[in-house]
This record gives sequence, structure tokens and C-alpha cells, in this order.
Amino acid sequence: MTLDDTRHFFSTLHLTLCIQTNLYKLLRDDIDPRAIVRIAQHACWEDKAMTKLFFSVFTEGISRLSYMQFDPFLKLFSKMMDIEDSQQTARMDTGLLIYLRCIEDQINSKSTVSVMVKYLARMANKKEKLRKKVMDNKNRVNEVLGRAEFRIL
Repeated sequence: MTLDDTRHFFSTLHLTLCIQTNLYKLLRDDIDPRAIVRIAQHACWEDKAMTKLFFSVFTEGISRLSYMQFDPFLKLFSKMMDIEDSQQTARMDTGLLIYLRCIEDQINSKSTVSVMVKYLARMANKKEKLRKKVMDNKNRVNEVLGRAEFRIL
């Protein structure tokens, strides 16, 4: 790797971290979350890197905040599942695994898990493709939810 390549890598990494941190703060502080969600939908269109970045923002919000502050992060996740592009299947697969990992990480907080399980059920009820993904992964879903003493399938 040349010195220029190294500089480019670290400047890109720094920019990505700055964007992620600021998006997290905007959602956390409830500053026009609808606009952030629209930006996410546009940015994630056919873009794996931006999808990964916005999933990181979602994960950060769920891991760092109280369940009472989840709403903008859950809406972000939900709208990311609505993007109909060639990446949708991969995005849903990855998104469901990330969502379940977030539940696992919060397993000791019944209130948090309850909010997340109810939201997942609501999303799956409204989104046919997501419902199919949940059903295709019902063993994994039930494994995670069983540890949390929930069962939705």
C-alpha cells in the first residue's frame, strides 16, 4: 500500500466515522428523523457500503440508548427494509441477523426486548417480503426469542 493509498484509506475511514457519529446524534436527539430516514433510503439504494453504515447507526442506537429512545432507529431500520433494489434480499438477510443480534445483546432487559419483538412482529405483519424472511429463518428467530422467553412463530 502506498502512502497515498494509506492516506486515502484513513481519510475515507475518518469521513465514514464522522458521518456515522453525526447521523446517530441526529436520530438520538430526534432532529428531523424523517429527513434522516429519507437520506438513508436514497443513500442505501444499490450501495452496500452505505447500507452497512446505516445498519451501524441502527445498532449503535439500540445498544447505547434506552428503549424509550428507539423509535427513530426502529423507523430507520423499517424503511431500510422497504428499499426495492437489487440489494433488497441481501439487505433483508443482513438486517434480520443484525436485528436478532441486537435482541440478543439486550436479552437481560425485558422492556427493550419486548419493544424490539413487538416492532419486529409489526414490521413482518406489514411487509410481505420481511415476513417471508422471518419465516425462512424461523428456527433462528425462535432460538433468539426463546432465550428472551418470547415465541412469535
